[in-house]
Amino acid sequence: MRVELLFPKEYLCAADFVVHGEQTWTIDRVYQDELQTRDGKNEIKALIQFAEARKKLVLNKTNAMAIAEAHGLETDDWVGKQIELYPARVLAFGKEVDAIRVRAPSTAVRMHQVHKPMTGRSGEATEVGQARKEVVESRAKAAVRDAISAPETTRRHLDRFQHLSRKIQLAKTQGRIDDEAAQQLSSDLVLAARNNNPVAMDQVAIALEDVA
Repeated sequence: MRVELLFPKEYLCAADFVVHGEQTWTIDRVYQDELQTRDGKNEIKALIQFAEARKKLVLNKTNAMAIAEAHGLETDDWVGKQIELYPARVLAFGKEVDAIRVRAPSTAVRMHQVHKPMTGRSGEATEVGQARKEVVESRAKAAVRDAISAPETTRRHLDRFQHLSRKIQLAKTQGRIDDEAAQQLSSDLVLAARNNNPVAMDQVAIALEDVA
């Protein structure tokens, strides 16, 4: 057992995820509260309460912006949405330490939660794979509709979105990426289109270049 876990706290720490691995949880509440810092001072901190966990996440700016990229800048819109929490090594105060980082949950994780396979049935892998494919395709179509009806700043990315979508399907057809990788890239591309995020689109394009 990690020594930090010998002394349970009200708030999540990196050791929770080093031991138990990444977790995908649903945001139940986002709020601010006054907390006491290590030096004894009281500061207002942003907190997230999850539906699946008793402990709260003390939100730093890095993680707040990661959630904003996935679910928008309005924190009220985060409620009911899922994020994936995972441990990461970061540089802090001149040394590497464990930290909590967050990201949008992968397509595979979301589909595993929604479509838990029933053991002992033939063809279950095909059914789950088809369900994943249908979700990704549905989101892609929704992103196109949003882009067409959105302001000009978003419509400028529509051509690139469609171009990258075709490249993902071509890479899958040519066997350069498998179904799961294609679904993940499609999901990332849909998220980038919804958030009008050209940097995220660049990341999809780089990933495709790596498998060219």
